[in-house]
Amino acid sequence: MKELSQASARDIERGPELPVTARWAGRRLVDAVTEVFQEALARGDSRMAEDLLAVMERAWEREHQKMGFDRRHADPLLDLARRELQTLKAKRQPPRKGV
Repeated sequence: MKELSQASARDIERGPELPVTARWAGRRLVDAVTEVFQEALARGDSRMAEDLLAVMERAWEREHQKMGFDRRHADPLLDLARRELQTLKAKRQPPRKGV
């Protein structure tokens, strides 16, 4: 009994630990991936953004097959993500010489 009370006292002193999953509780996985995609764009990491866009597209395809119909807002969000990635890539390309 003494060991249990000592362990509880240590836990109280240390404070509550939130599991990693608690941050994502109530959020759709697609929202989390979209947030990381936006972070990759903000940092200028086009490779990571491309990989995340592919994940977003596969998730949409999987949901489309599962539901059997188009989700109303999926296509515009993916189109926007594609345009943002193309804009980032265009900014990072060196200007052409002699054109």
